[in-house]
Amino acid sequence: MLVGIMYVTEEETLFNINGNNGFTNTEEELKDLAVCINSPWSQTDEKYTITYNCKDSYTEKNPNEPNWKCEYEVIGYDMITTVIYGYGDTPQESLQNCIDLFNRLQKEYNKDNDAF
Repeated sequence: MLVGIMYVTEEETLFNINGNNGFTNTEEELKDLAVCINSPWSQTDEKYTITYNCKDSYTEKNPNEPNWKCEYEVIGYDMITTVIYGYGDTPQESLQNCIDLFNRLQKEYNKDNDAF
């Protein structure tokens, strides 16, 4: 399941979790994701968006996927854009799942962050 994307200039890195709740990316990539998602250029460069979980308005939702998706987007220094996703059967669950993912990334991969 896709849990994040990082855009550096024209390069895109996707972040996924496999069925065992483990990340499929390298530790170095996860460290970069954790630092970038925690480093907005300013408060106006971060936002949460909660949407019904389907590809577009013309596509039927896959019944095996959660009903809602929360997207947390941060624009950081050098215009690096980082996005993480949370999923749930309600809007609140998707938001909490996204917050939990953020906290997990900080705790496991951003050891220099004293808040975690």
